[in-house]
Amino acid sequence: KSYNIGKYTTRPFERLFTTMGNVMRLNVFLRTVEKWQRDGKTFQSHPDDYKSLATVLNTETGRGKLHKNVERASAIITTGIWSPRLMASRLNILGISDVFSPITGKGYYAGLTPQLRKMAVADFAKFVGFGAAVMLLAGALGAEADWEPESPTFGTIKLGNKRISIFDGF
Repeated sequence: KSYNIGKYTTRPFERLFTTMGNVMRLNVFLRTVEKWQRDGKTFQSHPDDYKSLATVLNTETGRGKLHKNVERASAIITTGIWSPRLMASRLNILGISDVFSPITGKGYYAGLTPQLRKMAVADFAKFVGFGAAVMLLAGALGAEADWEPESPTFGTIKLGNKRISIFDGF
């Protein structure tokens, strides 16, 4: 008889990690909705804002929307590519889908309402600003920070033999 120890050691943590992401998305959504409702913005009066908020939260947390043709083939694609939704979210955040929007339809930013587009751009700017600040601080404290955009280790801080990628995934 053979035993799969991974079944008992990793699966609960995978479920826990997935649940944590879902709860985080839900909490941010509910906080924003509470604020909007205090201001008189309901789903009935502004459905596009609510849908755009869900799109932004999913995209910023690695659950990007796939193009409809890619979605149909996702069962096949996921056998060869790990997490196509994560890849889609990163490309969307960088605005790649908007560059190709004349060919593929509305891109990520173009598909958002103006208020949520502004929020998404501000969130990405905060992410880049925070990462740059961490790299500057690490460099000031004596660590080696890679600022060369063409380098494969761009956005990485080197502490002795350890490397920390600040912009991992981008």
